[in-house]
Amino acid sequence: MKPNACAALTSTVVKGDSTRTIQVGGTSRTYLLHVPSNYTGTSAVPLVLDFHGMGDTPERQKAMSGFAALSDSDGFLIAWPTGIEQTWNFGPCCTCSKSVDDLGFAKAIVAEIEAMACIDAKRVYANGFSIGGAMTNFVACNAADVFAAATPSASDLLTPAQTPCNPVRPISVLAFRGTADPTVPYTGGASVTPNSCPATLNLLGAVASFNKWAAIDACTGTPATTTVTNPSGTLMLNKQCASGVEVGLYTIEGGVHAPGPGNVVWDFLKTKSMP
Repeated sequence: MKPNACAALTSTVVKGDSTRTIQVGGTSRTYLLHVPSNYTGTSAVPLVLDFHGMGDTPERQKAMSGFAALSDSDGFLIAWPTGIEQTWNFGPCCTCSKSVDDLGFAKAIVAEIEAMACIDAKRVYANGFSIGGAMTNFVACNAADVFAAATPSASDLLTPAQTPCNPVRPISVLAFRGTADPTVPYTGGASVTPNSCPATLNLLGAVASFNKWAAIDACTGTPATTTVTNPSGTLMLNKQCASGVEVGLYTIEGGVHAPGPGNVVWDFLKTKSMP
């Protein structure tokens, strides 16, 4: 929804947490929606979709990502989708049924919330952890017409042969990766998923994923590298990209398999807007 269209909308969202059900391709899907108490419906606000990891739930992702408190303080809406079989289908992985349309699900969530709340359609973002991070990358690759920016944690892009990435426009991406992640090795390589329908994912690795996104977004020059704290590590960021987007890699020294810090994630996302 365009910011100036809010006056024509009767907001029907309920403040606080609510579980909503929508139909996607004949399948009932659910998501947890959080509307902050300071939401008025009179001005357009951002929306974040936050994807949980394999075997997890929206409630656990809500508890881990820190976005609920950020939503309350900054006044944006956030939705935590529920994956079928507690995972996501992004091509080679990870639901047992490869007919699950999780990309359509993500778009349907955005469309439903935009229909009942005053959302700035130019500031819709994707975030996710682990397999949810892979889903976040998948959304960035395939729904850049809906999402302004993406922040995957503890996940890489896959090899192009396994999951092509051809967004319709340049899109800002900041990845969060731990150097001691035992589940998604920082250097990449083959990884077998632990669910009931195992698949081998060919992970590019943290730096190679950064370089791939930089190539996709037509970035030039040398990225700036700075020392960061809380958590400690390095931030490699390229701002010399097509259409003014940014590509970054936040490397957490000694970091394990964990979500990126919510405040750092939001500081990146909230400055990004669709052209």
